[in-house]
Amino acid sequence: MFTQSTNLSGTLIPKFIVEGIMLYPIKFTPVYKSKIWGGSKLNEIYSRQIPATDIGEAWEISCRDDGMCTVANGPLQGMSFDRLIETYGAAIYGNIKITDGKFPLLLKLLDVNTDLSVQVHPSKAFIDQNGLDGEEEKNEVWYVLNAEDNASIVSGLKPGITREKLKNAIDEGKVEACLERTPVKSGDVVMIRTGSVHAACSGMLLFELQQSSDTTYRLYDYNRRDSAGNLRRLDVEKALGAIDYEGGAEFVERPECITKAGVKWSRLVKCNSFCLDEIEVDGLFRTNGNKNLGVFTVIKGEAVVRGNSVSVSLGEGESVFIPACLDKYVITGTCTLLYSSIKPRELRLKGNL
Repeated sequence: MFTQSTNLSGTLIPKFIVEGIMLYPIKFTPVYKSKIWGGSKLNEIYSRQIPATDIGEAWEISCRDDGMCTVANGPLQGMSFDRLIETYGAAIYGNIKITDGKFPLLLKLLDVNTDLSVQVHPSKAFIDQNGLDGEEEKNEVWYVLNAEDNASIVSGLKPGITREKLKNAIDEGKVEACLERTPVKSGDVVMIRTGSVHAACSGMLLFELQQSSDTTYRLYDYNRRDSAGNLRRLDVEKALGAIDYEGGAEFVERPECITKAGVKWSRLVKCNSFCLDEIEVDGLFRTNGNKNLGVFTVIKGEAVVRGNSVSVSLGEGESVFIPACLDKYVITGTCTLLYSSIKPRELRLKGNL
């Protein structure tokens, strides 16, 4: 647990700076969010021991004021993510541009017990054109970790649906007739770009990598009411303006993987906001960071990540943050990992990387 001391001017400074503690693979304590559509799959599948039964989101890696993660392991235990960035600066983020001292990505697990609202996230262009100060664009990608039979998502609008037709359907209470639904199964990867009408539907557990934004325009919510008995807020006019009527969710085709020495590496998504890779390890994965920060999330099996003499054990559904300064680290185990990053690293495996 880190403590504080004072410098000569009397300003509080972290004790670990005085003691010269080096950064290491960092686990964070998740922030859990109750949702009207949430459930208990995080307990059932990952044995999380969460007392609530309506948890819809676990914010695994978050540097937001409305859900700030804290370090869960090692000598920095208890330190908030924003304080970590403030203290270590480029040792955390390398050559990545950080705005307002906040990590620009948000990693979640979503327990979709009932349908989410049909929604859309705005683009930066839409926000700027409409002077929507304080709102943020959000691109995101879903990896389906677990899906019940007949699970599906709202993947966009049906062909030929225009803004006028959609507005008329909303006024007539016939929105669902305009929505395209697509079956999903475990292992599917779905890219949701700004402007895409989308919704995760009941019976699935998702990994979500997104820009660190909470700007969502609800288009339709099945006439659900909140805990006070009021109809939940809709953002119809904003949603109608933000929608890309030619776009929709994109199912990612599995690319060919690079294979060497018990490691298989595949790039799933690369966009201007983030990069998502899938890595299968059978034994030993020896790597270096190339001055890149990143997050490993175990989606199958177990792993141990070791760097700067600190070892982190990970079970299914758990994540570890790798600071940019951690040039060399080792992953051991038989597991499948998702690797989330801002700046994509070169796909190459040499002994292994």
